[in-house]
Amino acid sequence: MKKTIFPILKRPFFSLLFIFLFLVVYEGLAQEQLGKPLITNYRYQDYGASPSNWWGLEDDKGVMYFANGSGILQYDGVNWQVIELPRVGGVRSLIKDDNGVIYVGGVGEMGYIETDAKGEFHFKTLLDKIPEEHRSFKDVWEIDYYKGRVIFRTEFKLYAWDGQNMKIIPSEDGYHVGNVVNDIYYLRIWGVGLSVLKEDDTFELVPGGEAFASERIYAILPYDKDQLLIGTRTQGFYLYDGKEFKPFKTEIDEFIKDKLYLPGIALEDGRFILNTFSDGAYLIDHNGKFIQKYTTDNGLQDGSVDYIYVDSRGVLWMMLLNGISSSNLSSNFTLLDSDMGLSTNIVNDVYRFNGILYLSNNDGLAYLDEEDKIIKAIPGTFGQGTNFLEINNRLYVGTNGMGLIEVKGKSFKYVRENINYDFRAGIIYQSESDPNRIYVSHQQGIISFYFDEIRDQFIEESFTNELISNRGNMVEATDGSLWIESSIESQIIRFYPKIVNKRLSF
Repeated sequence: MKKTIFPILKRPFFSLLFIFLFLVVYEGLAQEQLGKPLITNYRYQDYGASPSNWWGLEDDKGVMYFANGSGILQYDGVNWQVIELPRVGGVRSLIKDDNGVIYVGGVGEMGYIETDAKGEFHFKTLLDKIPEEHRSFKDVWEIDYYKGRVIFRTEFKLYAWDGQNMKIIPSEDGYHVGNVVNDIYYLRIWGVGLSVLKEDDTFELVPGGEAFASERIYAILPYDKDQLLIGTRTQGFYLYDGKEFKPFKTEIDEFIKDKLYLPGIALEDGRFILNTFSDGAYLIDHNGKFIQKYTTDNGLQDGSVDYIYVDSRGVLWMMLLNGISSSNLSSNFTLLDSDMGLSTNIVNDVYRFNGILYLSNNDGLAYLDEEDKIIKAIPGTFGQGTNFLEINNRLYVGTNGMGLIEVKGKSFKYVRENINYDFRAGIIYQSESDPNRIYVSHQQGIISFYFDEIRDQFIEESFTNELISNRGNMVEATDGSLWIESSIESQIIRFYPKIVNKRLSF
């Protein structure tokens, strides 16, 4: 066998080892996602303000704003800033009008954000625009933008600002939760039920709306062009067509019962996200089937989700009683880890074959049981696994404890067993010049295997005891020679195997 040694300045090869976690692509938007969503948690220590956050939205430049206990929290993706209000108590709600102006509701305060000549942000109060006898109020729990007016909701009064004048719409019965859907302003009124705001600024009970005189509504969302999705605190969900409320069963009913909170989100693709005040948020499809959860069980830092918002980039923001969290709804990745049965934090390769997702890790091989949603070890496998290689609709992998094996469903078959450490298999490489040949690195060199059609399996062909790197990285040149990483620092070796009648020898 001829070989040539080449000195190199830096290794151009890389390890196949992925440390701590691995990601797996899920298929389709409207089916349950396997694994955990990738959640980013922002602690109050990170942004330097109050832990509590009640609302959130994005301005026209892509900057996020949060209704925080310390004021208006601003985040441009890098820096956090707090815009303070003159009154103590923090901010409860936000809304953006058609001109991009952000309005703010706080504790005994309402106004909007403006910039000065230096481009710095400030809060501008609207209290001076309110008739003096109506200036005393507590929390502005919600703000809606409806037909050119900004409507601030307090417990017993609506403050409707048209840019010039503030109109007060009082109620002897307390105002609860509202939303503007399909250019109609819906609002639940305590002791009355679900109502709509009329042109003369009075409220009219919708047909059947009296059913919610005592039952709290927290989600009023568009379901389709003719129906609303109504989410209640104790009775689950309803579809409302303007005439009657029909129960709408979902797969998250048991999780959100007695916990649902405002506002929920209707996504453009027909899915919905519903948040709770103690158990995170849930993603369902248009028919109510569970897709994903965002809870303390799978990465959310706090279960009290006071508000949810999806920005222009498809990022879901969750405003929490203790911090802020986000997750990219546009991402096709979820996380599998020890909570799903993974026995080690070292995963060397992942491969889907014949409908099964396989994992090669430091404890042998495992697979994802998609029914039970847990990772299970393939019995009898052990040692540090390497890369998977699919050839002729068959799957092979090596481990340094077992040697070379063929994966067969949820079991395996030896191709070349490691006996007394004589074949601690490493990287498997398929020849490009002859796809029926594979090279397998091991601690003592390289072994070549050739597929024997009569035996219907790879048969050991030849080997070299030339010491190579533990990583075993190799590349085949067009002339059939092999470039292999040496065990000596800053060296690679080029082998020239002999091939006679398709038989190789080193």
